[in-house]
Order: sequence, then structure tokens, then C-alpha cells
Amino acid sequence: MDRNKIWMLTGILLVVSHAATPATLSKTIEEANNELRDAKPYGRYMHAAEIADKQGNNAEAEKNFSAAMQEAEKLSAIEKPKKSVLSMVGLAKVYSREGKNADAEAMFKRALAIAEKPLPVDTQESAVLAKLNLPVSNAGSNLMLTTVLFHYAEFLRKTGRAAEADKMDARSKAYREKFLR
Repeated sequence: MDRNKIWMLTGILLVVSHAATPATLSKTIEEANNELRDAKPYGRYMHAAEIADKQGNNAEAEKNFSAAMQEAEKLSAIEKPKKSVLSMVGLAKVYSREGKNADAEAMFKRALAIAEKPLPVDTQESAVLAKLNLPVSNAGSNLMLTTVLFHYAEFLRKTGRAAEADKMDARSKAYREKFLR
């Protein structure tokens, strides 16, 4: 599967997990927060984090990804793992851009540990995947895991660890082939 397909699947996981849309990513953080005033705290923080991230505002992105992680801890068993992983990956990417590679790697490892565990079935995510003619059995776990592996591999390459990145890519490919067969 090519990287565009991976990005599409990552986008599905993001859209299913919170309220961000491509049209809102060009808005300011303040505008986004005003629109999401009535949304759940996790969604507000993730939305603001993604906008700050797209704008290159690392400090604001870090603050909001961290807050989203804390909010994810309060969620149900179905929501908590996916939302924790998404906020951790976002935070890890910010840490990486800031040169905080040890923090980034620790965050990727935490996200990976969560993503490797099977998830309960999420009917909303399953419906989206079914519309795309993708199998839904353990779909959330596989999609979340391939997302973490993809971004972790990019981080490893950026830090000059191509051999480790290649192992992550091979593992991701194996999961994608199993998930998309």
C-alpha cells in the first residue's frame, strides 16, 4: 500500500475520533475554540492542537495535544485507546520537530504499546470502514497500529535510524496486508 493510502486511513481515524475537518484547519485557534465551545474537551483540544500544528505553532500544539491526552484518560474503554494514541502521536511529532527526540520516542513507544492491544468493536468506525469496503474485524486496532508504526518509522528515519525504520515499515506492511486482504 502506498503512503497516500496510509494517510487516507490515518485521516479516517482522525475524523472518526474528533471534530476536525479540512475546512476548519485554516482557521485560527481562537476561531476553532469558539466553534467547538459546546464540544467535548478532548475534541476541542485536538482541534486546537491540529490547527496550531498546521500553523507551525509548536508551543500551542504541544499544550493542546497534552491536554487532549489528559482528557482521553477520562473516556470510555472504546474511546480511550484511540484518542490517547492520536494525541500521543501528535505530541510525539511536535516533540520531534522541537528536537526533543527522547521525549518523542518515549511518546511513540507509549502510543505503540496501546495500539498493539486489541480494541473493543466501535460501530461508528466499523461503519466508515465498511463504506470503504474495508474489513472491520479488529479494524480499529489494525488501523491505529499502522498509524503509529508509520509515524514512528518517519521519526526513526529523521533521527538517522533507517534500519529500525525499515523494521517498523515491514511490521506496518504486514499488518496492512492482513487488514486489507
